[in-house]
Amino acid sequence: MKLNKTKDTVKLTNNKSKIIHKRTPQHLPIKKNDIYVSRKSSYIALIKRAKKLLLEKETSYIVLHGLGAAIKTTVNLALEIKKQFTDKIDWEITTSTVKLYDDVEPENKEDDIITETRNNSAITIKIYKKSN
Repeated sequence: MKLNKTKDTVKLTNNKSKIIHKRTPQHLPIKKNDIYVSRKSSYIALIKRAKKLLLEKETSYIVLHGLGAAIKTTVNLALEIKKQFTDKIDWEITTSTVKLYDDVEPENKEDDIITETRNNSAITIKIYKKSN
């Protein structure tokens, strides 16, 4: 089986070819203090944004969200923030499994599009300011 990847579509070529359209993951409405980390996110920009939010007086916490391959970057970001703020912050870490949905176009165009589900790991890190 051979994988050809484009932006949001993966074309599987085997004896039969089918096109898979990966849907974006569903999430709650984004709040000001939510930071969604992806593989394509600029690490430096993420650090700057997190620091800026934590230094604001009206923000008491931030929440980092990572999915799949972005979990490593999310954990590294949290560790970097902890290193820079030392004993001024604390965190709560939650891991979960998220269902993702893909639309599969069949080889025969007259057939219906099939929706497949797959599971992916996720991490949520809530970083909050300690009260002195």
